[in-house]
Amino acid sequence: MFDFFPTPGSGNHRIKLKRDEYIKSIAIIIGILLVIILFVFEIKYFHNTFNIGSLVIRAILLGGLFGGGIGYYLMKDKPNMELLDKFQIWVGCFLLSMVFFPLIASVMNHTLSFSSLREEPVEMVSVRAFYSSKYGQLQGEQMDVTGYYIFVIKDDEVKRLKTKTNPFEGVDPKTQVLLRVKKGFWGYDFVTF
Repeated sequence: MFDFFPTPGSGNHRIKLKRDEYIKSIAIIIGILLVIILFVFEIKYFHNTFNIGSLVIRAILLGGLFGGGIGYYLMKDKPNMELLDKFQIWVGCFLLSMVFFPLIASVMNHTLSFSSLREEPVEMVSVRAFYSSKYGQLQGEQMDVTGYYIFVIKDDEVKRLKTKTNPFEGVDPKTQVLLRVKKGFWGYDFVTF
């Protein structure tokens, strides 16, 4: 399946790659790194988008259909291809589309949002600070606050938002506060802090 991506071996019989094969290999590695970086930057929007689970499920279903279509398109003109190779291509297209479509849908939801910013009233439940460190908490040392989880009631459900700073410092629970909300491209509201 991965004949297009040669890997050099070791010893006297190693594969000597051509210039275009090196370029293709480097481009694939850069593409994978860019996708990982995009996932990391998109996490804050995942935390602050209302009903993100619904968006993810719809994107996975759409990705499965798209991937199945791409797999069919790639295999339709290859009647002599072995069944196992066809299956690998189809499953690869299907699964990769299902993995990447939630990311694409989330990016599109907030970057292609042309609606105006509005303030939406919600009921404050609580604000909780969280701490994180790549080394863990050292005994006897105080850690700095990394961010805040803000719990609010919207549409009769408790929603959890995440932010670096506490915009509601000193606000009592069960108080009505205003969130700055924008309607996304796919219709899913997201909070901007």
